[in-house]
This record gives sequence, structure tokens and C-alpha cells, in this order.
Amino acid sequence: MAAVLIAAISIGFASCSKDEEKPEPEVTSDVLIRRWPSYQSQQGTIEFKKDGTYIYTSESETITGMYRVNETSKVSITYSNRGITYNVDGVLYPEGVELEFTYTYDYTLFKLLASSGSSVFDQIWVYYSSKFSQRISVELYSGNEMVRRLGYYDELYNW
Repeated sequence: MAAVLIAAISIGFASCSKDEEKPEPEVTSDVLIRRWPSYQSQQGTIEFKKDGTYIYTSESETITGMYRVNETSKVSITYSNRGITYNVDGVLYPEGVELEFTYTYDYTLFKLLASSGSSVFDQIWVYYSSKFSQRISVELYSGNEMVRRLGYYDELYNW
């Protein structure tokens, strides 16, 4: 009798176990293939093409070259804001009221080997997120040292 009771309890606990979570689908570099407009017009646009070429265009310059995906990884970045007026949960905080909060985004980081004829950078790091809309942050690197942030780009601005 005790054995039957233990077996019944074991089956009950086993049936209540949490279902295995499905892994997130892998993000490939194909998500980069498009023209990405900037949040701010002076930051221009950047376009990654399927043939392995890229073009960055702003009011003051154009950078073109070839790229190849060298490394892909998952990263989380935490941002902190202080001293800026925000509308938080429907409450508008007036100028002068300092809010301090942080938020974290999960990104897929694509490290691209780049050729542009420039000795200033040899890599383009692209942080990709699709949490709210598809967006990227683009930085130029020489080795592991950032030499310039090109800007933030979002599909919502692709008119």
C-alpha cells in the first residue's frame, strides 16, 4: 500500500514539472541585410548588402567597403539615465526633477571584419536587438579599441 502511495505521489509531481523552455531562435547576420536609417538625420544611414559590401552615408562623409562576419555572440548591456526629464508610466516629470533608473537590453553582437581603405578601423561591431523593433548600434574598432560610434539605427525610420 505504501509503495502504491509513493508511486502515485511521484507521478503527480512529475506531471507538475515545468515544461522545458524552448530556446530562442538563432539570429543570423541576414537580419543586417538592409538599409538602416538613423534616429538622427546627421548620423545618416548605413546599409549592409548581401554581397558583403557596406555603405555608410551622412551629410559630411561616405564610407564604403567590404565586410565579413567574424564572430557572433549574445550580450546584455545596462544603461543608466540621470538628470533627464522623462515620461514614466504616464507621469511626466518636469525639468529639474532628476530620475535615476537603469534598464537592460539583450543584443546579438556581430563583429564584422571590414575593409574600407582606411587605416583607422578594421572592424565594425553591430549590436542588434529586436525587442521593440529591429534596431542596431554601430561602432568602428581598431583591434579591440573603439575609435568611433557611428550611431543608432532603427527600422521604424525606414520611410
